[in-house]
This record gives sequence, C-alpha cells and structure tokens, in this order.
Amino acid sequence: MHTDSDKQEVNNTENTAERLTTKELMKMTAKSSKYHLYEVEDVVGHMLKHLQTLVAEGKHVHLKGIGTISRVVRKPLRIVDVRSKQIKIVPNVNKVSVRMDEPMREAMRKNPIQTEGTYESNEQPSGKDGSEV
Repeated sequence: MHTDSDKQEVNNTENTAERLTTKELMKMTAKSSKYHLYEVEDVVGHMLKHLQTLVAEGKHVHLKGIGTISRVVRKPLRIVDVRSKQIKIVPNVNKVSVRMDEPMREAMRKNPIQTEGTYESNEQPSGKDGSEV
C-alpha cells in the first residue's frame, strides 16, 4: 500500500537523480512497510542472489507486477571488415530482457516521459530549420 508520503518521496527522488540505487529503494521499502532496514536488506539480498543465479542458468523469472526477466544470448556474428576485407567474428552477447506485465505497462502509460526527439501524436516532425520532414 502506497501512502502520500511514499509518493512524495519517489517524486523527490525523481527530481534529484535519474536512477535509484538498491539501497535507496530498500530504505523506502523499510520506511513504508515498517520493517527494519536490516530485514529488508536481508530479504532483498537473498532474492537478488537467487534471481541472478536463475537468470544466468537460462530460466525465466516472473516478478508479479513487473514482468518476466530472462537471459537473451545473441548468436555470434560473422562480419566483413570494410577496410581489411577480412571476415571477423563478433562473439555472442549476453543480455537481460524484461517482458512487462500489464500492471507495469499501465503504470508506464499513466506516467509518460517526454524525451528529446519525441512528439505528440497531433504534431508532425520537423527538420532543423522548422520545415516539415
């Protein structure tokens, strides 16, 4: 259950930094849940260790309200170096993917972030000089 003070704390944090640390999130959780910080740290630490292990093993981990976290491995690529004309192998790359649940999608829709280079649906993109593209 989120209180107005929790929302205010999140809003204050958003204004001061773009990224929350695990420690800051654990402090917020301890404060809003009335658990001691050391209890939250212990549970979250164990959960994260299990999450790391399971995802590294290739398992999909579902976090209700967030989504499914899984490991994605891109196959090695064969590319031709334009200058040397030699074939080079780019090794496989490991990534983590999050497939969002509907509650997370809804939260994202309710709190859109305007970024540079985006425009409203009724606006048209324009060139640097203001002319239409």
